[in-house]
Amino acid sequence: MDWVGERGAIPVRDGVLAEEAAFVEPVNTCLKAVQRAGVEKGQTVVVVGQGPIGLLLMQICRWAGAEVIVSDSLPDRLEMARRLGASVALDASTVDVPREVRSLTGGRGADVALLAAFGQAPFGQALDATRPGGRIIVFAATSPGETVQVDLGALSASEKEILTSYSASVDIQDLAAQLVFGREVRVRELVTHRFPLDEAPRAVEVAAHPAPGVLKVVLQGGGDATGVSAR
Repeated sequence: MDWVGERGAIPVRDGVLAEEAAFVEPVNTCLKAVQRAGVEKGQTVVVVGQGPIGLLLMQICRWAGAEVIVSDSLPDRLEMARRLGASVALDASTVDVPREVRSLTGGRGADVALLAAFGQAPFGQALDATRPGGRIIVFAATSPGETVQVDLGALSASEKEILTSYSASVDIQDLAAQLVFGREVRVRELVTHRFPLDEAPRAVEVAAHPAPGVLKVVLQGGGDATGVSAR
């Protein structure tokens, strides 16, 4: 098997399942976002949203050496985050996430926040949980017309940076493949649903409408599996 990229092909290691190899692209996009955020060893990072992408971002931040606090409102996603290594998992439906982050960081706030959920409330969490001079990566908003309100005066006074990241980079594809094939980022646990090829419409429907118990969805054919993304 080969994972075909713009500049050629990356051989898939023996023992790596097709459904694992299908994660190279989403891991690449998440790795690019983490690098753009400047995540470093010893930093505290908040990842808002623990769907499949948020769980990948959390693991890559841990791989980079950061302490990672996550938030979500679904108990099963918070439990998965704990299983995969989150230092603290906060239920956004019951706690004040920015206040808890500041409490956990001696009042300082996180160095970096990665936004893996879209909307005014998640954006506010990320912004308020980040320390003065910190960085917020907007990763979840991918379509024109997805807007939030921001107090530019407060943002400027605190000198926080709002950055964006989107898509994969061929320049880091080898590293993304290493993380997946070497299982340094655990991806198989994220697969919650598998469908045969003749149920592709149903698979896409499940993937497009995340719900409790739904993370990644894959299509299977001939003993292999091809990933269908469900953010």
